[in-house]
Amino acid sequence: MIKKTFPLLILFLISFSLQFAQELYLCESYTENGTPVGPINRLEIKPYGTAIYVLLDNGNEFNDPLLYLFVDKFVDGKFTPFDSKSLEVKGNDTWAVTSYEFKEQGIYEVYFLNSSQSRLATNKIEVLFEGEYLGDNFASSSYSNIGSQFIFCEMVINGKPTNPFTSLSLSKSDGQTFIYLNNYVPFGHDTISVQYWKRSSTDSSYEELIDSKIYKILPEWSDTFFKYNFNSIGDYKIDIFDTKNNLIASNIIIISK
Repeated sequence: MIKKTFPLLILFLISFSLQFAQELYLCESYTENGTPVGPINRLEIKPYGTAIYVLLDNGNEFNDPLLYLFVDKFVDGKFTPFDSKSLEVKGNDTWAVTSYEFKEQGIYEVYFLNSSQSRLATNKIEVLFEGEYLGDNFASSSYSNIGSQFIFCEMVINGKPTNPFTSLSLSKSDGQTFIYLNNYVPFGHDTISVQYWKRSSTDSSYEELIDSKIYKILPEWSDTFFKYNFNSIGDYKIDIFDTKNNLIASNIIIISK
């Protein structure tokens, strides 16, 4: 009986070790044979985000044509679904890699599932904005140093802002504003990024990043507009950047009851 059980135990241990041989790395780069370079568990990102590599060392062949990368964010005491993407692999591959761009602060859990929805490997990362972007480091004015115009308004009609304002009542408008940006010359980029900062007290800087968004534009455009809804009172600063993280314009708005 012992002689029969011992081989079974060995097979179980081998199977157990193979099952947990997978490793997921968050890293700066990787070698040709799938070795991670510069593993990361804490990432400082730019205002528009920073991309890193997510590398899965499977330990053996995948035998699966498709993998799924899931990114969950820690919110209200638990990890909740945040983003996902699929990744094609060859059946005889033993490792896979893809890039992922983090754009928001937080703690994230990153993991891969195979086509049968089995979790292969998991890792976690803390994401923070770089120190130079945590405070009030940009000029708080309606114009940037290249003269772009930034206007809060009630509506944009025929490409023109109407009823501009610098303060907004939640009760009268439900917090809705249109943001009109006139660059006067073609943007030369296909996206702009916007950061929404809030002041915690009257004598503080705009240190709380409440939202960040990316808007699609055409490079030949010289002006654009978009809608935004504020949901709480306070003093806010909005910064608009191009795809190279250059500040285009910044403005301040006061949201009242």
